[in-house]
Amino acid sequence: MRRTLSGSLVVLVCALTASGEVISFSADVVDTRTNWATTVSVPQFDPALGTLTAIGFSLTGRVDGTASYENLSPSPANITVNLSSEIKLQRPDATNLLVVLPIVSQSQLTGAYDGAIDFGGSSGAVVNALAGSASNSQINSPTPSDFTTFVGNGNVVMPVTAIARSYASGSGNMVAAFQTFAGAGVTVSYTYTPVPGPGSAALLGLAGMIAGRRRR
Repeated sequence: MRRTLSGSLVVLVCALTASGEVISFSADVVDTRTNWATTVSVPQFDPALGTLTAIGFSLTGRVDGTASYENLSPSPANITVNLSSEIKLQRPDATNLLVVLPIVSQSQLTGAYDGAIDFGGSSGAVVNALAGSASNSQINSPTPSDFTTFVGNGNVVMPVTAIARSYASGSGNMVAAFQTFAGAGVTVSYTYTPVPGPGSAALLGLAGMIAGRRRR
């Protein structure tokens, strides 16, 4: 099921690098119970700024929640709970761009089954406030399809999904339950060669005049 989750778009950030100027846009998906599918929207690259030379994508995935477990074995066991979510950022055509798997783990030596599946007592527990994150990024030279998708004066809408991957291990007989929440931060960066402004043109003209005088 596709839902729209509340989020925010961060104002652009400009920077100058050795390869050109960079303009970045960021959007955030708030932490919500998995499994979810939503979209983020970022501005396209404005061709009036110059020539697009590269597109960078960054995805930070967050996972948080609780884990409950009960050891059903007749002997103590070291039980590990793993709270995790698989978070994907996709192109508008639903092909994958980036995937992250944030995970947080906690282990506990747990007593033999005490006769009650209550996630408590000597054989069970509830672990609260679990939280973890993971990031991934890539920079691509724009393809013809990218120019069509990411260049213009509108917005690019990209799907983001989160699926719970939480699990427990350590005992052959056990019961585990998870409340898994996930969120995501997305940044799209455009590297470009800027269009020379009036000041740049004047400097170029002055440099040409000086070079000519030196030759003479």
